[in-house]
Amino acid sequence: MNFQKNYFLNFSFLFLKDIFRYFIWLIRNFYWLIIFFILAKLYFNYRISYLKKKEKEEKEIKDWTIFEIKITKDTEGGPQTMENFFNSLKSLTKGYFSLELIGMKRNVRFYLRFPTQYRKLIEPLIYSSFSKIVFEEVEDYFSYLPAFLPNKEYDLWGTEFVLEKADPYPIKTYPLFPNEKLNGKTKIETIGSFSEMVNKLNEKEFYLIQIVFRPLNRDEEEAFIEKAKQEEDIVLGKKAPEKKITSKDWAIAFIINLLTGVFRQPVWPQEPEKKEPPPPSFSQQEIANLIERKIKKNCFETGIRVLYVAPKNIFDEINTLGFLAYFNQFDFKNLNSFKINDNATTEVAERFFLERKTLLKKIAFYKKVIKRDFPEIKFILNSEELATIYHFPSGETKIPSISQILFRKGEPPSFLPTD
Repeated sequence: MNFQKNYFLNFSFLFLKDIFRYFIWLIRNFYWLIIFFILAKLYFNYRISYLKKKEKEEKEIKDWTIFEIKITKDTEGGPQTMENFFNSLKSLTKGYFSLELIGMKRNVRFYLRFPTQYRKLIEPLIYSSFSKIVFEEVEDYFSYLPAFLPNKEYDLWGTEFVLEKADPYPIKTYPLFPNEKLNGKTKIETIGSFSEMVNKLNEKEFYLIQIVFRPLNRDEEEAFIEKAKQEEDIVLGKKAPEKKITSKDWAIAFIINLLTGVFRQPVWPQEPEKKEPPPPSFSQQEIANLIERKIKKNCFETGIRVLYVAPKNIFDEINTLGFLAYFNQFDFKNLNSFKINDNATTEVAERFFLERKTLLKKIAFYKKVIKRDFPEIKFILNSEELATIYHFPSGETKIPSISQILFRKGEPPSFLPTD
């Protein structure tokens, strides 16, 4: 027995030794080939990166326009009107838009940023969608803020919001909000909580909710609808989430069976048994109906980020809880809600070099806010969901911190003399 054991060990040693010698011979004689493949790999990686960067630059919008929207006493606002406006943007698939809600000097301001090439389309759309509203092109408000933050005087906090569940599950939208009648009309103002937050700030504190979005193209829309249909089937129990067996599963099973085959029978990957699903409950059917309702409306790829800036001597992260309060009102039980993307927040969890890492993360976040880049995680909202989160309030609704102008500029009558 010892002889067999020693023979096996000697044979294994010689076998490994021969393999090692062969490996050394390959390196000595064909090292140039290894270097060639490494350099070729680096070249192709660089080439692909260069082409992607060039393609991105070609598609990048160079000129942007920013409109500030001002409310008059006669403005017909509200989420329903805003939804109609979003639906009219469906065909504008080049570039993207940015909706911005600003809290500055205890006033709430509304901004829309869009590619300048769409200006001749956006202006009549605003006029046709909103009665008695005033808008004007303005300089980017970031030009009044420091170019780099944080600095010696100011600090900041920021994060991105993402959906808790998969995109097909809707958030709570305005038809489901408690509403009240004002002058015989239904008025729903989810913007009120943001206004309350701004009203409590110091005049030097700055709040921002930035919603970057773009319409889905046809292929993206079809893919989203297919994904939503799969979620409906899962909710109704028609289709359990399937785990497809891959070559990786077979390879792992082979290695395990090889090592344990002496002690037990080999076990190979198998398709799960198909069982008849139970009949859906009322709540399941209702969820499926709401998913179906979401995909019937125009959908947009969306990203949300928020920013709080204040002088260091009054900077208070407690004020950032107001953002959570604002987005919590859209939570839909058993469906979807918003949550903070912990990976995108300006806070750093690591202990080592904490101050340095936090500073760099804040600087990078502020740059993304100024450029209006899409956030790291994007999701899909439909026009009704977008309008619930961001809309212009009606002039009849009295909301703190939202100032109204007394009149809208109009064109002079055509019969007036021109000389």
